[in-house]
Amino acid sequence: MNSPVEVVIFSDSSEQLGSAGVLDPQTGNTLITYKSGGVVPPRSLCVLGNDYLLSADQKKPLLHAWALNSHEPVHQGIRLVTPGRVSALAATPDGSYCIIAVEEKLYVWQIASGCLLAVADMHFSRVNVVKFVDDGSHFVSAGEDCMVAVWSLAQLVSADVGQVVVHDPSKRTEPRHIFRDHSLPVHDLHIGRGGMHARLFTASMDRTCKVHDLASNMLLLTVVFESCLTAVIVDPVESEAFVGTVTGDVYQFSLREPPRALEQLVHRDKNVKMFTGHKGAVTSLSVSLDSLTLLSGAEDSSIIFWHIPSRQATKTVSHKGPVTNAFFCLASKQIFAENFRPHVVLHSLQRSIAANMKELVVDVITTEENDGSYEQEPQQYASLESVSYEAEYLQKIVELKKINAMLYKFAAEKLLQPFADAVAEEEGTVQRTDAPSLLKKKKKKRIRKKMGKK
Repeated sequence: MNSPVEVVIFSDSSEQLGSAGVLDPQTGNTLITYKSGGVVPPRSLCVLGNDYLLSADQKKPLLHAWALNSHEPVHQGIRLVTPGRVSALAATPDGSYCIIAVEEKLYVWQIASGCLLAVADMHFSRVNVVKFVDDGSHFVSAGEDCMVAVWSLAQLVSADVGQVVVHDPSKRTEPRHIFRDHSLPVHDLHIGRGGMHARLFTASMDRTCKVHDLASNMLLLTVVFESCLTAVIVDPVESEAFVGTVTGDVYQFSLREPPRALEQLVHRDKNVKMFTGHKGAVTSLSVSLDSLTLLSGAEDSSIIFWHIPSRQATKTVSHKGPVTNAFFCLASKQIFAENFRPHVVLHSLQRSIAANMKELVVDVITTEENDGSYEQEPQQYASLESVSYEAEYLQKIVELKKINAMLYKFAAEKLLQPFADAVAEEEGTVQRTDAPSLLKKKKKKRIRKKMGKK
């Protein structure tokens, strides 16, 4: 049997089969499950490169990482501890950087070194979703404060010839764009293809789906529905958009024939395209690469595969609990590999930026082609993971403390020397350098006394 081209990554809140799993969309069978990771919150599950599955824990301030071919999470001295419970998670397409949301703050980590590069604090309430553009240059965050912010990764992390520089954490970085068009919390967003020239789709509880142009910061279209929106997705060719509601219905509207007005109202009538089958709020939407299959996960503990042209359900996969995440993904070879040889290096995460380090430089090793040296000597690259950057900087701190102590002692001696001389003269003490002249004076006095007596 041939391996599938696409697979479905999913998670539910029951934990009976595991924290997450991989599903074959053709047969509906579970290929592999990932255990011991707790309940994965919505929009907190992603694939790290083509090697690992990364997720957040709903009850603990932790991240969990699994090799794609392993049931158990990675435990080899790697601690993925976060400053708080994660509400949203995203990673760059190449797996170099990771963005997590803890309440209203956004944390940027470098995966290979584990360095906390930046902390972005702009939202006023909990962040619900974070997603990267397809080239990884920018990411978008949205949350309970009804605000959608577009961030430049280069402003948070400046890269220069293979080096990553972390600037002073006291300096606040502003987003590139801020959209304040929604009046209620934003629960989901989708970014099209084309980097910063793509279109941004947002779904909010105010029953509107808004389309923005990322480059010009312009509102292109507002589509108003009868129910609150919880999910949004667009097919790969960006001709059809799909939105999920709290009632379980999924609406479809065309992007090939946009309305003349800036705002359009969608009613439940004969002309509206709908997918009806869920009995709970829709939590996840995804479209296959051929734009023929729509995947929807909901709180009614089911994942439904829809045939888009006919809007008929072709397959239903039942779960033991509400579905929190479900999306199509290209089938990585690591899922079916017996010997796991990753290209992404994991490292324990730092929980804070060092306050006494105004500038931190981390070397990033990148190779365009695999020359086979990694596969032949995996232990060599594993040793890079075990190198602690903290030990190097602690040694430098000790050396600087010694130099500072010597400078302080030298300065104190020079500053206090005049006062010491004055005190010595008042007490009648004489320094060693003045002893010869004093002896000569005493000898002359004795001679004068003898001459006077004679």
